[in-house]
Amino acid sequence: MRWKKRVNQSLAIALTVALAFAMNVPIAAWGEVQDPVLDVPGAEPASLAESTAAQQFEALVAELPEANAVTAEDADAVSAAQAAYDALAEDEKVLVNASCEKLDAVSAAFAALSTPKASDVETQAFEAMIGSQGYSTLADAVSAAQSGSTVVLQGNAALTETLNIDKGLTIEGSGFTVTAEGLAPAIQVSTSEPVVIKNLTLTGVQRGIKMNNSAVNLALTGCTINASLRGIDSPSLEYSGISLVLDNTAINCSDVSDYDTQVKYDQSCRGISLWNIKDSQVILKNSSSINGFSYCINVSGA
Repeated sequence: MRWKKRVNQSLAIALTVALAFAMNVPIAAWGEVQDPVLDVPGAEPASLAESTAAQQFEALVAELPEANAVTAEDADAVSAAQAAYDALAEDEKVLVNASCEKLDAVSAAFAALSTPKASDVETQAFEAMIGSQGYSTLADAVSAAQSGSTVVLQGNAALTETLNIDKGLTIEGSGFTVTAEGLAPAIQVSTSEPVVIKNLTLTGVQRGIKMNNSAVNLALTGCTINASLRGIDSPSLEYSGISLVLDNTAINCSDVSDYDTQVKYDQSCRGISLWNIKDSQVILKNSSSINGFSYCINVSGA
């Protein structure tokens, strides 16, 4: 009976070996065969090669740039890789740790692109800046400015009372608009120190800028003043040595819609009004213009 037992053992070994080859399971040694892993639904994958979803995820991550090279154009690729990872089973996620680390780094870098820096958020909250210092209103910035400072507008602004400039400074409008509904004037220059206003539109006013110093030194560059009554004027002082320069600047009567064919007929409607003035200069250059007023430039007094 011993020979029958040996035959049965030999048949069992032969069947095991055959099954192992059929299922591509490695054999440890003759007569000692590893148990085959059957393809049972829900069973843990033996390797990354057996998980198609994990392979697809790794392929998507491989196409992503490194974290230090991420741009806004990578949004769809980052989203696709993240969605592929979220769809993996827990046992599959274990197989892709290296790719997961890269995805985390890329996702963090991408998120940083769309998150405003603290300094940017602070800047957006201010109406005007002097250097790195922000101010809630343009008037506050002008009041706090030292002589020779540059006040930079951060967005459109509104004046509810006359803005008084009593020191030499530059106001950089950055292409924004200051609205001053009904003010007469909107801006008053009360210093003989040089005042420069650049790239600013002043609108909604009756009178734009008042020269309230006997020796005003004012230059407007790249500006537009829309006023219903007077663009720039002077009160009853004795003026001497004024310098008024309009460089690529327009002063428009806001009550006129077509400057080629219309003028507002009103004795008080004046583009630039000068009173009791001597030894002074008014210069218009680089396509500057005065449009729609009864008087373009009016000189009166003694």
